[in-house]
Amino acid sequence: MRFRIGFLFLLCGALTMNISAEIPKSEHPRPDWRRDVWQCLNGPWEFAFEEGRSGESQGWQKWPETKVATREIIVPFPWESRLSGIGEPDRRGTGWYFRRLEVPADWRDKRIWLTVGAADFEATVWVNGMEAGKHEGGYDPFGFDITPLCRMDRENSLVIRVVDLLDPSQPSGKQTGWYTPTGGIWQTVYLEARGPAYLENATIRTDALKGTVSWSVIIGGKIKAPLYLELAPETDPEGLTSGSTFGEPQRYTIETNKLTFDMDVRAPRLWSPESPNLYFCRLTLKSDEQVLDTVHTYFGIRSVTRQALPEKEYEYIFLNGRPIYLIGALDQSFNPEGIYTFPNDAATRLDVEKALEFGFNFLRIHIKLEEPRFYYWADRLGLLIQQDMPNFNRYDDRAKELYTKMLDSAVARDKNHPCIFSWVLFNETWGLEKHDTRESQDWVKSLYHSTKQTDPTRLVEDNSACRYDHVITDINSWHFYIYDFQKAKKHIEDVVAQTFPGSEFNYIGGNKQGTEPLMNSEYGGVSAGSGDRDISWCLHYLTTELRRHEKICGYIYTELQDIEWEHNGMMDYDRSPKEYGYEELIPVPEGQPPFSYCDIHNEDFLGVDLVPLEPRKPGEALNVTTWISRFSGKGDETLLISWRLSGVNTLGEVWRSAGVRTRTSAPHFAVTPLVNLEIGVLPEDPMLYVLCVAAEDKDGKVVARNFATFHTLTDPAPRVEKNGRQCILRWKPGDVASEIWNRKLQRFESGEKVFGEGAGRVEYQVIVPAEVVAAQPAEMELLVELGACAGAAKIDWPQKHKETDYPQSEPDKKFPTDVTVLVNGMIVETVLILDDPADVRGLLSNLSGKHPSSYGYLQRIQLPTEQVSELFENKQGETELRIAFQVNENAAHKGGLSIYGEREGRYPVDPTLIIKTRNDLK
Repeated sequence: MRFRIGFLFLLCGALTMNISAEIPKSEHPRPDWRRDVWQCLNGPWEFAFEEGRSGESQGWQKWPETKVATREIIVPFPWESRLSGIGEPDRRGTGWYFRRLEVPADWRDKRIWLTVGAADFEATVWVNGMEAGKHEGGYDPFGFDITPLCRMDRENSLVIRVVDLLDPSQPSGKQTGWYTPTGGIWQTVYLEARGPAYLENATIRTDALKGTVSWSVIIGGKIKAPLYLELAPETDPEGLTSGSTFGEPQRYTIETNKLTFDMDVRAPRLWSPESPNLYFCRLTLKSDEQVLDTVHTYFGIRSVTRQALPEKEYEYIFLNGRPIYLIGALDQSFNPEGIYTFPNDAATRLDVEKALEFGFNFLRIHIKLEEPRFYYWADRLGLLIQQDMPNFNRYDDRAKELYTKMLDSAVARDKNHPCIFSWVLFNETWGLEKHDTRESQDWVKSLYHSTKQTDPTRLVEDNSACRYDHVITDINSWHFYIYDFQKAKKHIEDVVAQTFPGSEFNYIGGNKQGTEPLMNSEYGGVSAGSGDRDISWCLHYLTTELRRHEKICGYIYTELQDIEWEHNGMMDYDRSPKEYGYEELIPVPEGQPPFSYCDIHNEDFLGVDLVPLEPRKPGEALNVTTWISRFSGKGDETLLISWRLSGVNTLGEVWRSAGVRTRTSAPHFAVTPLVNLEIGVLPEDPMLYVLCVAAEDKDGKVVARNFATFHTLTDPAPRVEKNGRQCILRWKPGDVASEIWNRKLQRFESGEKVFGEGAGRVEYQVIVPAEVVAAQPAEMELLVELGACAGAAKIDWPQKHKETDYPQSEPDKKFPTDVTVLVNGMIVETVLILDDPADVRGLLSNLSGKHPSSYGYLQRIQLPTEQVSELFENKQGETELRIAFQVNENAAHKGGLSIYGEREGRYPVDPTLIIKTRNDLK
């Protein structure tokens, strides 16, 4: 999570100003249905919590005539959030909102509409003490014509009561039992001026193959003929793009409250993640030549279908007539400042930009209906969205009624966003307590059919399944969270083998598979309850196994960002970055840019057939098979395969080798075996290896890359090695002779790691053989992998701390420590150890499974010549050296100490003393 107050505001350019002095989220909340004549009511309101639902009987709705003891809240942030100014995360019940407002004088001949973007859960609105209306539902907008209640010549009072008890029957998603809830108003409140007849809504359906746009416009209010609708193209209102136009303005006659018409777009510019082309337009409702209402909107021309992959019997999801490999992340869309509500529009846009930066082409918005501006930025920037519906937690008639109402409202509000390609009705059967019954299954089927009827332009998934319990769906999805590579590999193979038309696998109630596309809709090695861990290691090998199988049409990694106590995100909860270490660890072929997570989240994915950290023998010949999952549709079939191998031995010495390019070919929209790479004979030295394989096009541009790890560390390195004029002495970190530590010094049973927080001293006894002493030591070098030991200081959510927590590295959050090295009490050097890191570089820690991904920094500490002479002056026979590592109480950086051995950390190096002598060893 990495919880830093105020950081998100700094990141988004909204400094921690006095928020009461400005209007938060002042941009129009509905870019897809925007009127010019509107007034934002966000900002400071007076507020009071009600005890026992007595406010109405006490006349609170008549405020300010009735005096109410109030405090201030900042709308539209939920009362649990810090940005609201209230910040009471455990408060359930009823909140009352009060403010004064004046209606602009030039609205006198207009109808005045009040809209609340969303308020959780039951809302009642009063204007000047008179009830304007009620609404039930926590995710959908609601509005009332308040014209009869308003006073045009003086100030008006607006009162909104919101009740949120988190009743188990109400849709609430992960507000219940998971994360901080959202109570009260949590989306923008605003006024609009409309005519007596007005544009209520429009349904815009596009066909990418035909280039047609079908409109269905609903007219509200009093319809008196003659009425006309003018549809005119517009330029991009924000000036971000040159935009697309569709021709001359069109005029249509309106005879009823519903107008339908089709329009053709010549040479349509289609919407896709690569080219998110949008057509901006203006709808104007007129009576004769009098303008009654004007709305600005936009559309994107695209089609979403299910079709068989070319020359295959199984289906993929197609966008605009071609298969798209779906590379997605789960997005729970909470944030530490506003919880459900984004702090500002820059923060909203940032999440979309970060998803694209990570290489994703879609997000699964997880059991939360998002603010409309989020979908707007996804439309603008080219990010597909799969939309989950929030779940209830008790299956009863009221839950079904509330859920159906919410589903209908969600589809109605967001049906025109080109980014949304799929509706997901339920997640992991949550709330469907009776899903093993025919009644429940039939109800879910009816929801599927009604949603398809309402919106035939998108796919519908009955249930994003983790219990293998679909009944009817357009996407045959499944979830898994497995950290062990072999178990994950077998699990994926089993799912693929059981997926075929007529199979009962992953379905219940006698329902069977058809040809629905198979997609993983949640996966990871670190699940919600796994603690705070590095994801860079398991992300790589799990994704590789998913991409190996052509039948799988896409995946959803869990998740986009950490959230509160759940730490498996691509970035932290405050949207600050994590370190992955790929760019430093992986030896890319000459001339290529550094490896990154975008090489993993890539439409063209290169596979390398090596088990992660597979043991090999020194000196054996290594051959590696490769394959490619190619779905970008870019370039011809010709590929050039190159590789580079890097190894590090037990003395921390690096060895590198590279191969010549091998020409091959691979068709698009398929998983294809490629070449067998003859890496050659491995060195005789035991080593830890990283292999990078790259596929380039004929022009040398990288199409796809991947890496594999293996080792030849068969036996422990010898404790004593003597050769010529050199002696190497090794010991285990756990071979501690003495220790003094202000906190407990801990060690693995294997002896491969010792670690302690704070300050202290750990000392080792090293015996120098008599023949080495006799040969007159002239130079000494100490080789050791050291890290800090931050311990609980790295944990940002102590309420959910686990013993297995070892948070992933962060570039802006370090835990340095000053380590003084002493030999026989003489200070040799004080070294600054930068951090207590954990990311993909900690290969050996992943091999052992303890403190996953943790590692240190390899230190080569040269003893001064005069110290070496002093240590062995007048010495004969075996000589004891006491080598100590010390973090002083008065050190500038007192971040503890970790000492790694040859089977932990990053380097296959035990603490080692290298002695060079003046004479040959006998």
